[in-house]
Formats: sequence, C-alpha cells, structure tokens
Amino acid sequence: MDSSAYEAGKVVGAVIAVVAMIAVPIFFILSLILAIVKKSKGWTVVCVISTLLGLGILGLMGYGAYTAIAGDSSANLNENGEAISADNLLAIKVPKGWRDVTSVVDNEEASLSYGNVLRNEFLIILSEAQTDFEDGTTIRDYADLTAGLMKDALKNPQQSDYEAVSINGMQGLKCTMEGSTEGIKIVYLCHYLQCDSHYHQVLAWTVPSKREAAFKTFKKVCNSIRKVTDTE
Repeated sequence: MDSSAYEAGKVVGAVIAVVAMIAVPIFFILSLILAIVKKSKGWTVVCVISTLLGLGILGLMGYGAYTAIAGDSSANLNENGEAISADNLLAIKVPKGWRDVTSVVDNEEASLSYGNVLRNEFLIILSEAQTDFEDGTTIRDYADLTAGLMKDALKNPQQSDYEAVSINGMQGLKCTMEGSTEGIKIVYLCHYLQCDSHYHQVLAWTVPSKREAAFKTFKKVCNSIRKVTDTE
C-alpha cells in the first residue's frame, strides 16, 4: 500500500469525523427544537435518528481510543502468532490483547517489549553476549548481577529464592521480586536464561492488585520462549 495514499486517507477520515462530531449535535438540537415547536412527528423521528447517530459516533470514538491504547495483538507477529526480538534471538507467543509497548516502557536496551497497558501487564527481553563477561561466569552469576541491579533501583526490594527452569532447550533460573518505584508498588516475574552465546533476562511485571491474573499470563508467555535459530 502506498504510504502517501494511506496517510491522505487518514487525514480525510479525520476531517470527516470532525465534521460529523460538530454537525450531528447541531442537527440534534435543531431537530429537537423544531419537534417541540412544531409538534411534528417527522421532526421527532429526525431527532431520534440524530440521537442514534450521536451515540454511534461516541461508540466509535470509544472503540478507537481503546484500540489506540490496548493495540492490535496481531500486528507485527509471524504466522505462528509470535513476536521476534529485534536482535533476532528469541521469540515469544503473544497473548490476545498484547501489543508492542516499546514507546511505553522506553527501555533502549530491550530487544522486545510487549504487554497490555490497560491490564498493567508488561514484559521485556534483554540479551547480552556471554563474551562480554569474565570466563567462568555462570547463569547464577548473571542472575545475581542483574537481579542486584534491579534491587538497587527499587525501594524496599524483596526477592524470592531461585528456581531452576528449562524452557525449550534453554536452562536457567527464575524468581519473583517486589518493590516500589516512584511511589508505585511493582511485582516482577524474572527469568534468566542461557543459550550457546547469550544470556537473556525476561522481566515481566504488574501491580500487586493484578498479580494473580497477570502472572498466569506471564507464565504462559515465558514458557513459550524459544530460540529463533538453533545456532542463535
């Protein structure tokens, strides 16, 4: 599709929407006045129609606002419903309602950022080459290092014990973490995975009141993580 034609269509659509938003209320008021003054069934019908049109416009505006915030989970996914990290190392199965939230999370180091803003569900992946670490560094060392940096950034951090995990051939550790930042409490589900040449942090978080539902989604997404290629 030609991008200039697409943008022109968006502008025309926006102009039509604005005109409708202005015209329908004016038409409703005029028809209501005429229906009362002339006591005409015809104008009463027109008044009802204009009311329905107004409600329809409000509904479309609400739906537009919702999709703008929640996003379309089918965008930028492959045929298997997966999102691929920017470095082409990992893929995740994207649940319904999730979209790319790079602009919301604003973490330049993340190779993938997905979630649902309305449900306060967020997940990012950060990958680092093993060659950037000292020889003999283990996945436990990597987990301790990155978890320590997270705790330094949180107020009153609390971390659970690590649990060993194996996800689609990748070995690693997982834990939960709690703390607050800028006055807001946050709960995290953290995975630290090791591949042939990279370490990966998979960090998913929400607020405490949404923990139960969000963690169910996080666990499904994390269990879907796979390497894009066997050689990475």
